[in-house]
Amino acid sequence: MKRVVLLLLLTWAGHAAALTGTDLKSFCDDDKASLQLACLMYISGVAAGLNLAPVVPADDGSGARELICPPAGARHMARRQVVAAYLEAHPEILTLPAEALVFLSLREAWPCSGGASG
Repeated sequence: MKRVVLLLLLTWAGHAAALTGTDLKSFCDDDKASLQLACLMYISGVAAGLNLAPVVPADDGSGARELICPPAGARHMARRQVVAAYLEAHPEILTLPAEALVFLSLREAWPCSGGASG
């Protein structure tokens, strides 16, 4: 059973890495609840990873820094709305990896003070 679960996780990880902005936008725009949930959970997963960035020290030794700074109380749906609006406004870059577009959209909407976004 453990091997089956591991195989499923590895298969999903490979698929998730291949997701483009076009794919994510289609999930977010779809009327099916399952695809809407996939959109929301993908964005939430990337955002959770970005929240870990302050734990990792910067390469230049200057200490860890935040990559995005959402307002207090920002929830999953707020992140989804930010990303969906960004994808809609930038059709020319939808071939980029979805995780990069999630990062760019959240950083543009919620930059950190002190130059942490650069």
